[in-house]
Amino acid sequence: MEFYYSIKQECQSALVEKGSKFLAFAYPVESIPDAQAKLSHIKSLHPKARHWCYAYKIGFPEFEAKSSDDGEPSGTAGKPIFNQIERLELNNVLVVVVRYFGGILLGKGGLLQAYKESAKLCLENAVIIKHEKMVELKIESDVHKIQLLLSIIKNCGVAVKSFELQNKSFLILEISVSSKLEFMRTVKSKMEKTNLKQVENPEDWKDCKITYKIL
Repeated sequence: MEFYYSIKQECQSALVEKGSKFLAFAYPVESIPDAQAKLSHIKSLHPKARHWCYAYKIGFPEFEAKSSDDGEPSGTAGKPIFNQIERLELNNVLVVVVRYFGGILLGKGGLLQAYKESAKLCLENAVIIKHEKMVELKIESDVHKIQLLLSIIKNCGVAVKSFELQNKSFLILEISVSSKLEFMRTVKSKMEKTNLKQVENPEDWKDCKITYKIL
């Protein structure tokens, strides 16, 4: 897969069920330590809460996932929270639901529904964005070819991360995996001054060494 969906920024929601208050928080996260830090921050903001239940899914395309009932009956909190992350097919997201006990027991069914609805309401407040998988291209050639490439690439809307025009001339680009092939076809046609449709082997640039690194 070349892309995944996540949330743009932190979002929140609140739900009251039979006196218990459920405060839900969702965060975009990039790593497990990042998720742990945000969970610790929520606990510091709500030290008098009874439970801090959560779920996260981190990484793409391989991912790590975890959910926690944090003392609630097994399967009544972490799993329904995680199911809402899965329902929207999100990655790199943490959802925490903080519960302030209101004195009335909700039972397993009531708890499951409350945590499910809390996570759902919170994620409904989120701005969902598409993240494309990126690749770094390093192109090595003589100084004149690199200068030519820089002038061509300038009008292609692709970010040039760095370049060198000395002894070992090179440039480094960052581009989405999905647009890489068409970009290379376009640049090759301009270098060779040929029609775009006539370009063969778009990743084979004369006198250029091209290496890739998935970001």
